Amino acid sequence: MKPGLTRTALDARGRKGFRPRGMSKLVDLQWKFGVTASTDEVQAAGVAFLQLKLAMAAQKGANGEDLEHIAMEMTLPEFYHFLSEIQKAKAVMDSY
Repeated sequence: MKPGLTRTALDARGRKGFRPRGMSKLVDLQWKFGVTASTDEVQAAGVAFLQLKLAMAAQKGANGEDLEHIAMEMTLPEFYHFLSEIQKAKAVMDSY
């Protein structure tokens, strides 16, 4: 078994549409890029940021799926770290 993978993740390999209990499916992603133009803090002026809004479909029994919206704001270094982690996760999923 590869480090960091659970038995459920290994058993799910090759089963189209399978999502282990508690996992959500990304339905939509919206993003905005901005630069802080004015602030009380001198160091924060001119800092670039990225706002993400994720729409996640969580499984909800026999009634189908409900959407959950998650909003977050990150600095560019935080975003690049997030992107790196997502790429690592994708590489692991693609290996199965």
